[in-house]
Amino acid sequence: MVLEYVDGESLRSYLRTHAPIAVSEVLNITRQLAETLQYVHDQGIVHRDLKPENILITPDGQVKLADFGIALRMASRRLTFNHLTNAVGTPDYMAPEQVRGERGDNRTDIYALGVVLYELLAGRVPYPTTDALEAMRRKVQTEPPLVCRARPDVSPQLEALVYRALRRRPQERYQSIAEVRHDLANLDAVTIPAYRADIPPPKPLGDLPPWRTSVPILLIVFGVLAAVGVLAQFAHGGGPH
Repeated sequence: MVLEYVDGESLRSYLRTHAPIAVSEVLNITRQLAETLQYVHDQGIVHRDLKPENILITPDGQVKLADFGIALRMASRRLTFNHLTNAVGTPDYMAPEQVRGERGDNRTDIYALGVVLYELLAGRVPYPTTDALEAMRRKVQTEPPLVCRARPDVSPQLEALVYRALRRRPQERYQSIAEVRHDLANLDAVTIPAYRADIPPPKPLGDLPPWRTSVPILLIVFGVLAAVGVLAQFAHGGGPH
C-alpha cells in the first residue's frame, strides 16, 4: 500500500500551539473539511471517526483527512453479528446513534464535524469529561451547551450552524454535507432559531434526581444495620444457625 506523505501536523497538535484560533481561520479549516467530506460522501463512504487526530494541516494551511480504519460503505450490506455492530468511534466525537450501536450514515460525520467546529471555537469539546460513559450519556440525553459561553465573539449565525450540526436526532441535523457547505459560504443568511436563548447550562456530574440518590443511601444504611446486627449476634455467642 502506497500512501501520500503529508508534511504537516495533526489538528490536535495545531490546537495545542495555536489556540485560541481566530474565527476566520476556524471557518477556513471547517470549509476545507466540509469540502473533503462531501467528496468522501459522494463516493458512498462514511468516515465515522472524524476528530483532530485524524485531520492533518500542511504548513501552507491545506487540510487533509486521514485514517479511514472504521469507514463504512453506505451501499454495503449491513452486518448483524453483535460483535460487528457494537458502537465504534471516539467517545467525544461519536454521534448519539453511534453511542446506541447503530450503523450511522453521512449525518454521523456531520455530527463529528460539528464537534470539531465546536472545539476549534471553544477550545474544548461540548461534553468535557474524563469519563467516556458520562460523555456518551450526556450526548444521548442532553443538548450541547452554547458555544458563545466560551467564545463570546461567535456570531449567532455560526452558533446556529454548530447547534444544527450537533442535534441529537439525525433527522434534525443537516441532512447532507452540501447543506453545511452552503451555510458556511453564506453565514450571514443562516436563520437564527429561537431555541437557544433559554437552554440551561449542563448539569454537573453526578447531579441525579432525588429518588436516584436517596435509594442507594437507604440501601447502604440498611446494609450497615444488618452487618451490625450480625456482629452483635456473634459477640453474644449466637453465631449462625
